[in-house]
Amino acid sequence: MRFFALSILAAGLALSMPGSAQTIDAPKMREDARYLDVTMWKFIPNSTARAKDIWHNIYLPAMREAGIPLPTVLHPDTGEWDMVIIFPLPGGYSDLHYTNFSPSDAKWWAVVGRKVGGAAKAEALGEEMERLIARKDRYLAHEHLDVGK
Repeated sequence: MRFFALSILAAGLALSMPGSAQTIDAPKMREDARYLDVTMWKFIPNSTARAKDIWHNIYLPAMREAGIPLPTVLHPDTGEWDMVIIFPLPGGYSDLHYTNFSPSDAKWWAVVGRKVGGAAKAEALGEEMERLIARKDRYLAHEHLDVGK
């Protein structure tokens, strides 16, 4: 009985596997999507103005100067988050393979260092920004670019 059941299972698997007349499609990258790293921040009380100052007057201008893709920065009027930053990932999720800074991050951070007077001051600014954040969350997402065509 056990042999019969195994024979039936094997026959079913053989029928579902591609045969010599069938071919398996080669892996294909998705070409109709934009990949995004979505970060949401809730600031400690009375620190939102300083956090926005750092972002809009130091970080974003440094990104522009570094020539890297700019994030979309949202300031929600409802909901729990004070700021939502949507970073584009031009290389897809592989842009996240780095252990510290991606090449784009390194270019941006070097400009921040020049703007604030050196690497130590840039590090202190980054630490200040982290202290302003009470809670954060992060999502990875993709957007289909051909929807509605």
